[in-house]
Amino acid sequence: MILNHRSLIPVLSLLLSAVSLEAAPPETLARIDISGGGKDQVDLELVSVSGEGKATYADWMSADQQKKNIVGNFPAAREWQEASITIKPAKSGTISFSLMGPYIVEEAATKKVRCIQMDFDDVQGDSAVIKNGNFEKKDNEGRPAYWYVVDVPKSNPPITDANRAQVLRDGAKEGEYFMRSWHNSRIGQSLFVEAGTPLTIKFFYRLPPQ
Repeated sequence: MILNHRSLIPVLSLLLSAVSLEAAPPETLARIDISGGGKDQVDLELVSVSGEGKATYADWMSADQQKKNIVGNFPAAREWQEASITIKPAKSGTISFSLMGPYIVEEAATKKVRCIQMDFDDVQGDSAVIKNGNFEKKDNEGRPAYWYVVDVPKSNPPITDANRAQVLRDGAKEGEYFMRSWHNSRIGQSLFVEAGTPLTIKFFYRLPPQ
């Protein structure tokens, strides 16, 4: 097979993105997990990721669950930047996605994970509705409306008021509020997707300002 220079452009772009991601310190990676492994068991096709991002199937899961779970990582800086990931569901049903920081184990024996927080704002979907993607609406307890917070059971380090995923004010990309989370205290939302219809999730993210 002969490739012309135009057909090589996408291949080169993917290779350069992979090199850039591998060169990025792991503690700077924002992470999105997309799962079709709920009650509807939706297989997901990975279509594309933006910029220097990289996404893979969850190959540490059982064979029947790997194609239902996708993990995307994007190099972060102290300034807001935009990222996107596009998937295509094999059938209609409910899927979910979570936003967090990277998974870096400091002590394997105690399962201690480094607490690296990441900020998120202006989360949008094109073919599915993401509610309260700018985190401006909160419930009576100050949590983001329509979002759930998942704290890892028996987290090491423990989940406290200081490191629990939370809505913060000032310095948001859009509006007044944004969300800060990390691997062991993450935020997420469920979406209904249509079979064969690609879904692009876009969001802004950054490392917390020093």
